[in-house]
Amino acid sequence: MICSSYVRATGRSTGTTRTDDKGNIIKSTNQYEVGGDPFAMSSTDGKGATTGFTNDGLHRLQNVTQSAGGTLMNTKYSYNKLGAMTEKVFPDLTKIAYGYDELGRRLSKTDSVLGKESYTYDNNSNITGGTTRGGISVVNQYDEQNRLTEEPQIAYPLGHGEFWFPRQATYYKNGLRKSMTDETGTTQYFYTLDNNLERMVYPDGKQISYTYYKNGLPRNRNRTSLRAW
Repeated sequence: MICSSYVRATGRSTGTTRTDDKGNIIKSTNQYEVGGDPFAMSSTDGKGATTGFTNDGLHRLQNVTQSAGGTLMNTKYSYNKLGAMTEKVFPDLTKIAYGYDELGRRLSKTDSVLGKESYTYDNNSNITGGTTRGGISVVNQYDEQNRLTEEPQIAYPLGHGEFWFPRQATYYKNGLRKSMTDETGTTQYFYTLDNNLERMVYPDGKQISYTYYKNGLPRNRNRTSLRAW
């Protein structure tokens, strides 16, 4: 393998060229701002396909350009004043747009192909619900300690649209999860006096138990069944 590097008088690398074991030439180039930060990079693989990355003045990814077989493909990114991505435009001009509130929380995601989904929040910025791409309204519930106690699970069965079913959680007084209930049943959680997870019991009776070293690090994990088959 042969490799060459190109360095400016400033000591910054402007690119490399190397030949792999099959004789393919692989190139990379770098361009810099006045302050020294790279704003444009590109690489060419052994088959001649080139990928280029361009950043904006705040070092955020702005463009990704790919060329192969004479075809040029460009993906563009846009941001708001807080630095959050607001739009991503793909080479086929399909796009994904993001909406935010004044606190920077995402309110919506709009895919020009798949549709729009939205989000709502409570005063503690917990996601309380929203609307799925299929138009289903969902609701999340929290306790007074901002722990999620109920949430929907969205499923997209092939050819049958979408549906959702609730998932509920309970907690011990110390904040550790006590149980989780979904469409399969209830999973229970048990802990050691040091609050390490000791055992999980699944709805079908199977369980996983854990042992620990004296320093608290995990030692063993065992799978067993409480039921005879």
